[in-house]
Amino acid sequence: MAKTVQQKARSYTVNLYGKQREVRAYSRVVMLKTLKRPVQVVWVFRRTQWIALFTTDLSLSVTQIIEYYGARWKIKSGFKELKQDIGSHKNQCRNA
Repeated sequence: MAKTVQQKARSYTVNLYGKQREVRAYSRVVMLKTLKRPVQVVWVFRRTQWIALFTTDLSLSVTQIIEYYGARWKIKSGFKELKQDIGSHKNQCRNA
């Protein structure tokens, strides 16, 4: 589906990782059967790859969704780095 909507993608200026960046993205609201509710899907196109982001908050704009996911990724990588610093990156707990 991403290949079919790539021609419809628009350019957006978003604040990612502390810089203003130009991204090409396409947004569409679809019905998700598993959640039984509509979701907004945003396809972000890069040079050689694309990524699909989705949200159930239909009031968010395309730029807000991309910026929120960018901030989320930064937090996730921060936790990974912290775990490596304290030596707990090899430990996992599956049950209580």
